[in-house]
Amino acid sequence: MGDHLKVDIGTFRSYSPRFHELADQLSAAELKLAGQLQGEGNCWGGDDVGQEFEQGYTPKAQITFDNSTEHAKRLDRVGDAVTLMADNIENTEGGTVNSIESSGPR
Repeated sequence: MGDHLKVDIGTFRSYSPRFHELADQLSAAELKLAGQLQGEGNCWGGDDVGQEFEQGYTPKAQITFDNSTEHAKRLDRVGDAVTLMADNIENTEGGTVNSIESSGPR
């Protein structure tokens, strides 16, 4: 066996809350930005130039907010996955140790 996998479970597990914190920060920033932009209203005016701007801006702004919301959800899922991976590594290691110990001396 040439390659080994070594994981410090405590350190690895400590990364999970960081992903959740990032998700919360992203959601908070999105809400703040959306609130400020909505507070401005349609500040580009109703003339031809303003209407043309609105047609280009509004759909892209919505896509941006939708993507931001999705990114926050994904960061939360990564945090959950890190915890699950740490649990799985810990359980696998424990199972391997138990298996070796129960097989007795060779």
